[in-house]
Amino acid sequence: MRKRNAVCLCPVLLVAACGPAVRSAPFKTVPPRPTDHQIVLFSTKLPTCPYEELGLITAQRRHGFNSYESVLEAMKVRAREMGGDAVVALNQQQTVNGGTVVGKAVSINTDQAVSGTVIRFTESGCTR
Repeated sequence: MRKRNAVCLCPVLLVAACGPAVRSAPFKTVPPRPTDHQIVLFSTKLPTCPYEELGLITAQRRHGFNSYESVLEAMKVRAREMGGDAVVALNQQQTVNGGTVVGKAVSINTDQAVSGTVIRFTESGCTR
C-alpha cells in the first residue's frame, strides 16, 4: 500500500515543481484571504483607497513553458495567502540563471521575474 501512495504522489509533485517560483517577505502577519478573493494588480498607479503594506513578493518562471499569466496568477495566490487585496508597484526584472562557454562564444541563460508589494485596504468596501 505504501508503494502505491508514493507512486500516486509523484505526478502531483512533478506538476507542482513545474509551476512558477514565488518568494515573499512579509512585513506583518494578517489572516489569509479566501481562495476566490480578487487580487488587483497595479503597475504604474497607486490605489486611491488607504492601505497598509504587508510585504514583498517576487514570482518567476521555473521553465520556459510557464506563461506570463501563470506567473501573475501564482503571485495572486501568494498575495491571498499573505492576506492581501492587491499588489502595487509591479515591475519586471531580468535575472541571469546560468551560462555556457563554447570556444570563444558565451551564451547566457536569463529569465524574467515580476515583483511588487502586497497591500491590504484599510477601509471596508474601498478596493481601488
